[in-house]
Amino acid sequence: MSFLFAVWSLILALLELTAAIVFLSFGIMSSFLCMMIDGVSIIFNLDMRPLKAGRCQYYSGGGSYIYEHFYTSVPCWTVKESCNMTVRSGTCYCCDLYDCANGGYLSNYYEFVGVHSCEEVFTLYILMWTLTILNLTAFFTGILTTAVLGSIKDLLIQGASVYFPSAEGTAASHSFPSSTTSHTEFNPPPFAPQPSLLPYRIQGNSA
Repeated sequence: MSFLFAVWSLILALLELTAAIVFLSFGIMSSFLCMMIDGVSIIFNLDMRPLKAGRCQYYSGGGSYIYEHFYTSVPCWTVKESCNMTVRSGTCYCCDLYDCANGGYLSNYYEFVGVHSCEEVFTLYILMWTLTILNLTAFFTGILTTAVLGSIKDLLIQGASVYFPSAEGTAASHSFPSSTTSHTEFNPPPFAPQPSLLPYRIQGNSA
């Protein structure tokens, strides 16, 4: 019973390690994907220079919930051009990032909706960088943990091969005698008397 219990415990340990490695592999891929999405969004789509220079405006829209208070047209003046931009209430917008020629199409994020002030955009920026750093930490931690679990799994497999030898190796060891045994059986020791010389010795003594 103890032998079966040891074998069953070893099998359960190997299955748990395999499941943990697979789960961590999915976590590593997810963290890497989130890290790439957040990093690309921050680096290529967010330009914080107008916000830091104080060149962005905030439209509150008032406290009423009438439809006209949700959207309004605001004037935008830049060094090169001037135009009107439609914004929603509770929006921080930056005219320096808005392209009047194509209506802001394929440009950087020029408006941030759902904020109470332009200072909250900095909080959003810091949170996105924090999430990116956490995903990077989770990515490397998952790789190290998976490597450690893989080493433990290999050690368990090696230990199982030592303590639980295979049936073929056991049968082979019992089927074929060792060379030492066969050498001892077919080659007598050098001090044993040779029977072929005994009659000659007897005849010499009788003569």
